[in-house]
Amino acid sequence: MKPFARKINLAVMFFCIPFCLPMAAQQGHAPVVANTTVGADDLLAQPPGANWTSYNGDYTGRRFSSLRQVTPENVKHLRPSWIFHSSNSDSMEVTPVVVNGVMYVTSANDAFALDARTGRTLWHHARALSD
Repeated sequence: MKPFARKINLAVMFFCIPFCLPMAAQQGHAPVVANTTVGADDLLAQPPGANWTSYNGDYTGRRFSSLRQVTPENVKHLRPSWIFHSSNSDSMEVTPVVVNGVMYVTSANDAFALDARTGRTLWHHARALSD
């Protein structure tokens, strides 16, 4: 595996930790849809929880989450649930934005909305390349 691919995989895996639950724990969840409305309350939540609405999580820049699912005792049991590869980019270094179970990532001229629980692409927008 190329070094840049490892960065992508680790970054996406790290940011999907709240959603990387065993499949049995995911059963019964409503389907994730990429029709997401982000309000002022979402953007101003401190510290962020399940939603990670900006590069730093919130406007303080601390990159701290109030989630408690991963602990020093259980971190050794984490395993990737899925890995996302952009088909048009040799490298992808991005902090995903997560809102209501939808993970948004970008690469060169592309934007993707992914189901954060499964990695399934909900939508993909490719910007036309200029001549």
